[in-house]
Amino acid sequence: MNVLLLIFLLITGNEDKTVKTSVYNATKSQCDADPTLTASGIRINLDALNKGKIRYISLSRDLLKRYKFGTYISIKSCNPYYAGCWRVVDTMSKRFKNKIDFLQPLKSKQKPPKIVKIWIRNYSKI
Repeated sequence: MNVLLLIFLLITGNEDKTVKTSVYNATKSQCDADPTLTASGIRINLDALNKGKIRYISLSRDLLKRYKFGTYISIKSCNPYYAGCWRVVDTMSKRFKNKIDFLQPLKSKQKPPKIVKIWIRNYSKI
């Protein structure tokens, strides 16, 4: 195997997975009594979210077994808004399987693709 390809795979991770997607907002009706507190303990800064400075996702519980809180996941998407690196900070209801939920500002008009490919980044900041 080409050494540069091997280094790339070690840095970016070589496992990709196709998952369903949806979006959520940090509201009581979509979360709980304290919608800015995530399951990982991180508090969502709504000002930073509205300015596009944070990119957080919630995972179904089956995916959370594989991709832990604090992990950065790369997203391959035809919509550039969703493509790129997102941080795992929350979990979804147990009724969901093989699904990610993108945290969006309340007034966002972005529509997520039905499915995306994800792969893990081999570093964490939590």
